[in-house]
Amino acid sequence: MTGRVSITVTDQIADVRLMRADKMNAIDPAMFADIGTAIDALADRMDVRCVVLSGEGKAFCAGLDMASMAAGGSGTGATRNHQGSILPQHVTWGWRQLPMPVIAAVLGVAFGGGFQIMSGADIVASIALGARFTLVGRAYLYGLMAGGQEGVERMIQILSGQISRTMRLLGVTSLEELTPAHVTQLERLTPRPRV
Repeated sequence: MTGRVSITVTDQIADVRLMRADKMNAIDPAMFADIGTAIDALADRMDVRCVVLSGEGKAFCAGLDMASMAAGGSGTGATRNHQGSILPQHVTWGWRQLPMPVIAAVLGVAFGGGFQIMSGADIVASIALGARFTLVGRAYLYGLMAGGQEGVERMIQILSGQISRTMRLLGVTSLEELTPAHVTQLERLTPRPRV
């Protein structure tokens, strides 16, 4: 990895951080590669029961770093991994393939690719913290483009499954039961006062 992503495991929780604060964690070719490597590294970790994904600094992820993409292309190629995904697909959908829950702790800016990384667990965390409305990027559009109505229905099925799994892990049966106490890993992400 190039240092664009860090992984620290404490008490069976993997703290995965996007480490490009100076660029609001915008995704460049090196970040694409590091996120893909992080997902692959976590897939086989038996000592990890949960992943908390966050961004260093004032942003979760500002999407694509358009300047680096314009300068030299995505650098991601069209090579497919063992799941049949090219790297940009793996970076967004790979989190959903992990055997443990993944929560994107979204504090600050999240745009474009940043929204695409978020998942159903993020909806549960948002509601637990008091949100009355949440949005998970353009997932329905990708479903629509890939498979028409069936693609959208599949996207809803995946998202619903993630929400149900997260709620079962929390021991709740309805959204009304969720409280901020269910979101215990976000305290360390509270922005620190600037010196």
